[in-house]
Amino acid sequence: MSAFESEEQRLAYELLSSQVHPHRAMDIVERQYTRSYHAVYKGAEPVAAATIGSTLWSIVGGQVVTNTVKKLKKRKEDNRRVIVTVSLAGLKLEDDQEILAFETLKTITHVCLDPSDAKRVAYLSHYPRLGLFYCHIIKFRDKTLASKFLNHTTQLCTQAKRRSFSELGSSSVVDDDEDDDMRSVDFGFEDEGEEATGIRKQIESLYGATVAIAELDYISSAPLTQVELADAYKDDCDHLQLIIDTHLGKLQREKQGSVKSLTRRKSSIRRIKNNEAQHVILIASMEGIRVVDSKSKEEFLFHYIKEVKLWGHVCMGKEDRAFAFVSCDAHLQSISCHMFFTRNAQDARELAANVGKAVEASNKMDALQGGQPFMPVARTKGELTGALSRLEVDRDEIHMLRPIGAGQFGVVFEVEHQLPGVPTPHIRAVKALRQGASKLHMIDFVREAEILSELAHPNIVRLEGLCLQQQPWLLIEELVPYGDLDYVLRVGLERRVNIKLPEVFHYSLQILAGLSYLLEKRLLHLDIAARNMLLGARNEVKIADFGMCRRLPEGKTSIVVKELPKVATRWLAVEAFDEHRLSEKSDTWAFAVTVWEICTQGGKPYSDVHFLQVAREVREGRRLEQPRVCSEPLWDVLMRCWHKKAERRPTFKEVTQLLLDAKKRTETPDADRDLGRVVFSRTMGKSFKHQQQLHQQQRPPSP
Repeated sequence: MSAFESEEQRLAYELLSSQVHPHRAMDIVERQYTRSYHAVYKGAEPVAAATIGSTLWSIVGGQVVTNTVKKLKKRKEDNRRVIVTVSLAGLKLEDDQEILAFETLKTITHVCLDPSDAKRVAYLSHYPRLGLFYCHIIKFRDKTLASKFLNHTTQLCTQAKRRSFSELGSSSVVDDDEDDDMRSVDFGFEDEGEEATGIRKQIESLYGATVAIAELDYISSAPLTQVELADAYKDDCDHLQLIIDTHLGKLQREKQGSVKSLTRRKSSIRRIKNNEAQHVILIASMEGIRVVDSKSKEEFLFHYIKEVKLWGHVCMGKEDRAFAFVSCDAHLQSISCHMFFTRNAQDARELAANVGKAVEASNKMDALQGGQPFMPVARTKGELTGALSRLEVDRDEIHMLRPIGAGQFGVVFEVEHQLPGVPTPHIRAVKALRQGASKLHMIDFVREAEILSELAHPNIVRLEGLCLQQQPWLLIEELVPYGDLDYVLRVGLERRVNIKLPEVFHYSLQILAGLSYLLEKRLLHLDIAARNMLLGARNEVKIADFGMCRRLPEGKTSIVVKELPKVATRWLAVEAFDEHRLSEKSDTWAFAVTVWEICTQGGKPYSDVHFLQVAREVREGRRLEQPRVCSEPLWDVLMRCWHKKAERRPTFKEVTQLLLDAKKRTETPDADRDLGRVVFSRTMGKSFKHQQQLHQQQRPPSP
């Protein structure tokens, strides 16, 4: 135990011994380690989309910082005078107008001085949901102040990581070796000393060499028609090229399916020249192409690499610095062209070449894995203990059909699960932990498996099995046919399938039933949102994604956390921002936001507010606006769920009764259609009908 850790614990012990309230004691301890510094924020640049370990950073860290400083100078943006606050909660940069950046301590992976200027400090922050690292540059008035900031931040980050890894002690995945008094995750192969298999070496080589990151200006996405898509699937890439010519002007193909020229309306070009475009980060890897807002770090576009059919450096009018790619969505039976401006033509050409490399690497990976991404990449097996050991299945029983989603941990696949002695395979969903995942990701992955193994409720996704003895780690879950509710609602809106009030009540009551069951198990979901609700046949809703779920201590009704989840900012209650307190009442708040999402068919909460400013808006009393489909009685219930004082908000059981009363008052009938079927049935074809038939089967015995 470090001296710093002992000092923090000593202070907390003295405060509690003097009968200071525990929450007050926590505040005092946090303030004890809070420091503020005046500095100049130079900016930040995306630097990598693969894991950067300590060894790699020691080799390339100096060069990363140097390159970031050069890029920031080329951008010629105004430097901003800021106050840098470092505390147990995280690192915050703010000027007199707004918060520019906030990073929790767990996401700060490295802190160092600029090799060329000791007044400058760089810190690397990790966005695991995006698989992205950012390098931030801060300049202080003198070397002494920079050194103090460096030492203090490093100390706090080290402490935060120790706390995170201490959670491994309760994990079902164990190893006999211990490092720094912490039990480590059994990776399925040793970190050092074991000779990896040839396949594993090739896979890791592919994973690390196929990433491209580019800063772009997003222009627009142009959808093509359903009829043309059907023809495109019957013909080759030349026919697809002809379809794009019809819609977007004359196009000339280069090799590997890339696009050479493209014309667009002058209004789009004018909008970019006037600096009104959305600034984004495009991340291309063999997993797919992901587009993220450069300020909020919120993802708004993702396509699997297999869906990318055409790509390349393009011309738009007189501008020759554009990049475009065309994607085909087999699930929606749709095709779109996505267009961007780069800084110059050379950047566009390099990005096109890197996307081509990502496609090539994906094809090589398929060849290595024989089309099965679940094959083990190590010879040895780890050890499982407890309830999870009974859920381990033979990965040879699992056969991939297609990717159906992507999230924090990696890609989600639709698979066939062939159980021994069962003639017909079951259709399942498999969540695969991506190659190069951090230990913190592994902790969350195992925690989700442990929680799901305890649960059995019709409105909670069911865990069918797992593979944790070898990498890649897999969670096998029931397949809920239509996918996440947010996705279904947004597609329905695009196809003019509007949500009806009976469906809003029906979905909301099912979500409450699942949340009430979790509370009986003393579990808080803590990430309630439409994206984490799955829609099945006959309007059945199931709660999914338990990576952030936490258990309430015995005798407690709330927990206090040091770090708030960034992804849930727009769903957080007032006390979560003020006190970092999470409870049933904060989940009630998030539930009401989710109902608002349902009513607006995938609307973004506080869409006109930067996510770092949401806390201020909520504290000042701002609430979401009443959607058109939301009746007055229903809106009254939602407003009660958003009361500023947590104790004034209703419980899950009370909200359930309030919704039933509101439904009765408006004489709302029961839902009379299968929304998912209405949205998708015309496009999903025979495979979906087979999927629905298998969905009706009863749960098989545990393997």
